[in-house]
This record gives sequence, structure tokens and C-alpha cells, in this order.
Amino acid sequence: MVKVRAGNDKSMCRGDAVQLSGVGPSGAMYRWSPVFGLDDPTKLSPIASPSVTTTYVLTIDAGLCVVSDSMTVYVSSLDITATADTVICVGSFVRLLADGGASRYTWTPQEGLSDATIANPVASPTVTTTYLVRAEDQYGCRDEETITVFVRDTIPIRLRIGSGSANAGDDDASVSIYVEADPALLPIQIDELRAEINCDLTVFKPVAAERGDVVIGRTNDGRRITILTLRNVQVISPTQRLTTLSGQVLLGSNIFTALTWGSVDWQGEFCPTVSTQSGTLYVSGCYIQGRLIKYFGEAGFRLLQRPQEATVDIIITGSEPGMHVARIINVEGQIVWQGAVHRASGDARELTLTADVSTLGSGSYFVQLIEPFGSSTAGMTLVR
Repeated sequence: MVKVRAGNDKSMCRGDAVQLSGVGPSGAMYRWSPVFGLDDPTKLSPIASPSVTTTYVLTIDAGLCVVSDSMTVYVSSLDITATADTVICVGSFVRLLADGGASRYTWTPQEGLSDATIANPVASPTVTTTYLVRAEDQYGCRDEETITVFVRDTIPIRLRIGSGSANAGDDDASVSIYVEADPALLPIQIDELRAEINCDLTVFKPVAAERGDVVIGRTNDGRRITILTLRNVQVISPTQRLTTLSGQVLLGSNIFTALTWGSVDWQGEFCPTVSTQSGTLYVSGCYIQGRLIKYFGEAGFRLLQRPQEATVDIIITGSEPGMHVARIINVEGQIVWQGAVHRASGDARELTLTADVSTLGSGSYFVQLIEPFGSSTAGMTLVR
């Protein structure tokens, strides 16, 4: 009786080759089928390099007897793909993912990963990191891929709504919006800024912006809000006006409306930690539906140096209500002191901010006053 054996099943990685191990009588005619991937289908032990898992049949023709047997060459389908490179802010995280038929994963470096032995670890690196994932399947085949997680620094940014005044019934009332940043961080690129601004729309209804788009939307609870969108803005000054909202002063009964910030979304080269300052629009002019007459004296300031106490008094005049912020800035543009005081509506007294300059050296400085309706600057020389 003629016996034939195609041999044991084999496994291989894609692109490799294995030798088949047929067994049969000498002098017989051998034939493997299919011939795909075989170097010589008439040899008893040909070299096989199929691109996919293939079952080969070995047939022996020994005169009156034709006998066959089969075996399978399992070809690994391992082909690792990974999520694309991504960007996160320092202190945040992203989930990585490797896929492609592996049974075991190893990620390096392990720092910043929730688990370096699974396909989808959570990555929270503190610096930009390129992760290498090595994968292995049940046949011992290996593949690898890399993912870079770019970590963007977090920088402090302050958004401020200026205050303003308008006559009742005006169609062109305006309120400016500013961004403030550390001079050492400049310039800062803003790809897109989307901000919600809350105000009493029965008093002031923004309809346009000097720069950017303005629409009136609604929150989930039905409140109407102003949505401002700015794109492609470069911040090059420590205090820079981003845009000015313009709109109508309507015939409501209130004599002012606060302008406050809602949610703020920022896209750019940095991840900002955003703080905000609200503003106020005061309505003045004629008496309309119970609206009071209000006029405000323009804000100004003078300086009083006290060398023995190493202090400088910044004396603020005028009657503009709202927040007044005073800063001392050195010739390099750095803010070396800052203080603030709030003036209530109807308060026309002089307000004094006392700056401690004991740590400042002799030289020239600038004093800037940011008042509700604008700003002013004066020079100052310290002699120590």
C-alpha cells in the first residue's frame, strides 16, 4: 500500500518562506496543488511563500495508485496601524490605539501611559513624546508603529470686555474686547476664538464686530447670548484690542447692562488658561421710559512719588464707573506692578492706588491706566 504525508501544518510571517515536508515512496511522481507560491510543485519538499493562508494538497502517482494528503501554511495577517500623531495640552490626555491582528502589545517609553501592554492605553505625557508600539501575533510575527503626542504649553491669557457709554436710542454703540498676555510669550497665534458673551439684550443688542463674526444664539436653557468668533489673530502686544462689538441701545428701562463671559474655546499654537474680566455699558442721555440722565467725567490720573516710603501713589480722577487697572511697565515691556480699584456709579471722588516700588531699580518706567472707557499712559522716572 502506497502511503503519502504532506507533513504538519506550518505558519509563517508575511513575506517569509517555509519548506514543506512531504513524505512518500521514492521513484514516484509528486504533484502539489495549488502551485501558487511554490518554487517547484513537483518536488517532495518545495519552498512555499504564499501571501495568504493556503492549504496545499500533495498527490503521489505510483502507477496504479494515486494517493493524496494535505497541509496548511498559515500566513500571518499582522499589519499594525496606529492612530495619527496628535496634539494635547499639558495636563490633559489622549487615548492611543494600535490595531491589526496582534495578540500582544508593548509600548515604549512606558512613562505617561496607563498600561504599556494593551492596544489602547491612555497617554498623558508632560512633554512631546514619540511612542513606539511593538506588536506580536500568535505565530510569533512582529510589527511596529510610532505615534507622536505633541504637548503644548499652557499659558495664562486674560480676556477683558471694556466698558462704555452710549446715548439712549443709539444705533452705533460700541464696546471693545481686549486680550492681555505676558510680553515674554509674544507673539501668540490664535487660529480661532469662539466666545459667548452675556448681556441684557433689551438694553444692548450687538449686531456686528469690527473683526470677526457675531450671531445671537441660545443656551440649552433658552437664554439668548451673543456668540463672537474670531479667526487668524496674532497677538503682538501685552494689551491688544481684539475687536469692537457694535450694536443698538434699545428702549429698555435699565440704565446699564453688564457684559460677562460665558464659555470660551481657543484653538492655536498654545493652550491658554483663560481668565476673564467683565465690562459694563452705561446708558446716558435723554429720559426714555424711566431711564435716568447720566454723564460721566473722563478718567485721568496723576502720580505722587514718595521716595522715603519707596511708594508711588496713582491718583485716579473722573467719574467713569467700573474697574480701573493701573500698571507700572519697565522699558522692556514687562509689567512689574499692577493694582485695581472699582469706582461705583455716581462716585466722583479721587481714588488712590499705592504701588510698592522698593524692589524696582532706578530708571524710566511707564504707568498705564486702563479705565472702563479706554486707557492712558504716562512716563515716570525712579531715582533710588
